[in-house]
Amino acid sequence: MINEVVSLEVAEKEWREFLDENDAKGLIPNELDSKEEFTQKKNGFDRVVRAMSRGLVVIEDGIITQHLKYPITGKDDGTVILDKLVFNKRWTPKDREDIFKGMDTKDQSQLFIVQRRFASKLTGADMIILQRMDGADYKITDEIVSVFFM
Repeated sequence: MINEVVSLEVAEKEWREFLDENDAKGLIPNELDSKEEFTQKKNGFDRVVRAMSRGLVVIEDGIITQHLKYPITGKDDGTVILDKLVFNKRWTPKDREDIFKGMDTKDQSQLFIVQRRFASKLTGADMIILQRMDGADYKITDEIVSVFFM
């Protein structure tokens, strides 16, 4: 059993409020969505809620901090390079333009690069470091980045 820092109910309420405040209600699962879309939204929504309940994602003063379950360490000495991401939502239309520069938006495979560019811009973490994130951590990062994508 994983220890909860806050209850799932409290985490869900906080995440819903954050999405609402940031005009990202489209990420909240809605029974009017198609079954596939509902399932996809529900999985992503629940992923963040679980992370919040475990203290891996914290929202304070409108800023999200994601504590990595699997910190990134140096290859030679094991020194921790990155153990958390702080999402500061301030970015400009020029930043968005730079993120999509050179990308073929019709090519689904390039969406991973766009997501990583967004994560890098929002957190200040280098894209090369973000490539080394564990998949479990990056799934949460993807969900958080989606809030700012909307």
